[in-house]
Amino acid sequence: MHLFKKYSDASKASRWDRWRKIFDLLEDRHVIHISDIIAETDAKPSVIEKDIATLSSRGLVKRTAKGGLTLERYHGEKSYDERLKEDVQGKEIIAALASEKYIVEGMTLFLDGSTTVKAIIPFIANQKLRIITNNLSIISELRKSNFPGEILCTGGHFRSNANTVVGESACIMINRYKSDLTILGVEGVSSEMELMEAHPGEALLKQVMIEHSRRTIILAMPKKFNDDSLLTFATLKDVEALISTRFPPGPFADAAKAQGVRLECPASSTGNQQV
Repeated sequence: MHLFKKYSDASKASRWDRWRKIFDLLEDRHVIHISDIIAETDAKPSVIEKDIATLSSRGLVKRTAKGGLTLERYHGEKSYDERLKEDVQGKEIIAALASEKYIVEGMTLFLDGSTTVKAIIPFIANQKLRIITNNLSIISELRKSNFPGEILCTGGHFRSNANTVVGESACIMINRYKSDLTILGVEGVSSEMELMEAHPGEALLKQVMIEHSRRTIILAMPKKFNDDSLLTFATLKDVEALISTRFPPGPFADAAKAQGVRLECPASSTGNQQV
């Protein structure tokens, strides 16, 4: 189902579909009114009011003084520069493993805006690949390395705190392509095996990348596990593999195995650890 179609029957628009449209409108216009949402979803005003009340209670949106609606600021979100300095060695290790096992010359890749995914660039900078990303730091690093492949940047709303672009324009860009492989970072992996993201625009774009990719892998540092962040964009069953420096014991590994997801750790003395 196309993410941006208008619904002729409000009953066909799920709550999550409406929420995605609200986030898209806010990313593109910054301030919107209930009439804007109704025009895009054909939902009843009472339904939209309930959506807004729920999103407000979760700290995602807020009312303006003039009765409009705007995105709440993400006070707990670290800046891109701060995140770049965290777990540098661990990110490089899992990025090297991902590039060695999953990337081959000639591929089309979707790369998201995470700093963990950015760590993969030095390992693929000399390969002829088509890279499609919303991560402006990735584009800058590829340019400096004289990358021999093709680089495509999504359009969209610029997030200065993350150095990414998101929103409806970014999703439309991704919709035009089919990737061989999507590589994503996560804000958290919940105890219910959900893949989590803090920002709605980033969550939506990750979801669209998965939908338009033949294969998807996740790169995540150990601190991300059992972390219930704000929004779910997928579950473990939607991806082929999850790569980390180590995994939580017991139920997590069992659940991943049951869903056919490969868990991969860096090489030990006996080789890569897989579940």
